[in-house]
Amino acid sequence: MGSSSDIWRLIQRHRAQVLARDRATLRHLTREWLKIERVLVQQMNPIAEEAVRTAATSGLTPEQLRIRAESLQRQLFARIGEYGETVADITTAEQRRMIELVGSQFESQLAAMGALPSGFNALPVTAMESMVGHVAGGSPIYNYFLSNGLADKTMTAIGDALIKGIALGRNPKVVARLMADAAGLPHRRALLIARSEMMRIMRITSLENYRQSDIVHGWVWLASKSDRTCLACLAKDGSIHPLDEEFNDHPAGRCGAMPYLPGITPKFQTGREWFEQQPTETQMAMMGPRRYAAWRGNRFAFDDLAHPHHSPVFGTHYQEASLEQAIQNAARRRALE
Repeated sequence: MGSSSDIWRLIQRHRAQVLARDRATLRHLTREWLKIERVLVQQMNPIAEEAVRTAATSGLTPEQLRIRAESLQRQLFARIGEYGETVADITTAEQRRMIELVGSQFESQLAAMGALPSGFNALPVTAMESMVGHVAGGSPIYNYFLSNGLADKTMTAIGDALIKGIALGRNPKVVARLMADAAGLPHRRALLIARSEMMRIMRITSLENYRQSDIVHGWVWLASKSDRTCLACLAKDGSIHPLDEEFNDHPAGRCGAMPYLPGITPKFQTGREWFEQQPTETQMAMMGPRRYAAWRGNRFAFDDLAHPHHSPVFGTHYQEASLEQAIQNAARRRALE
């Protein structure tokens, strides 16, 4: 069995591998969007030029300006649909790679802890795919891009950018650039959804391997520890959970799990312990003055900063609690004590 420091270095190396796959996926999605954006900009330039020219001479109303932007709607809707298919395909491929990666990582972690049974194998990719389902072909990602009102939201953003650009007296090229930036809404949503789906598969694969192993008793929540980390993630970091509990991180969350084997899994500094060691200035900057004062005044505990939230798109997950939510969480916890 390796030492605690050796196991921790292994966990950190595994985390770096997952984040590298995450970054590669986001770069791929960005490259695909830029191809679409170049076409959209070509279509936006003449609209911006015509709108700027006629607004100066005819005093176009905001509604009339929106009508000019709406001439893009058919092309934009088609492009969003195409991009949705691309996002689904890329994400599906990366999910398969994530399943393979997490399986090999699990075996390495058990070996480092001296708990790898003879002949043990992680769940095969095909078995995991049947458990978690596919995202391609009629998937939530593709359906979101086609039927969740994304085209309407994007057209509204483009119209607002056109009106703002003309109101500020921008030249047509700048106005077209503002419109193109607004048109990037599908891309920004794609990055959020793709990252969330990849990390969701990572967590599901980890837990399913733990459950099927017959030797793992639970799982440990692992978060990065920095002043950029969500307080909810820091509050959950280091907590031990039973195998029948799902791993509900927030959208785009990058927390991971470590197998818990009593007497074998080493203990590490938790997110709460890390936060308590930070300078007052760092703590106050991360919490904000009101939450910091309430925390220091024992109105809530650090763990109360993890607040359950339900999203129709991403399901139930933990998010950073507001001051009021943290106090409510503390009241509920104390009532059960």
